Amino acid sequence: MKARAIGRWIAGAFKTRGSCPEMEDEAIKRQTYTIEETARIFGIGRNQAYAAAGKEIPIIRIGKRKLVPRAWVDNKVSGAPGFNTAAESGLR
Repeated sequence: MKARAIGRWIAGAFKTRGSCPEMEDEAIKRQTYTIEETARIFGIGRNQAYAAAGKEIPIIRIGKRKLVPRAWVDNKVSGAPGFNTAAESGLR
């Protein structure tokens, strides 16, 4: 088999099987958003969201990643009372 044909076969095998069937389960939902996703939800720019991260937007740091708790975003979007800033939430 030629290298190009092997590459197409491998790509086809991954398309049919899916990359991670466990993540397709509806019961598993991400509990965090990235800064970019948070910016899109609030309708602000990416740079503005990064500037607010850790100040106005609470973040969870995992390695170099900065993640925003889904519960905080949901509360802010729905207007429900809750913590308002990173300082009040205890997250940084």
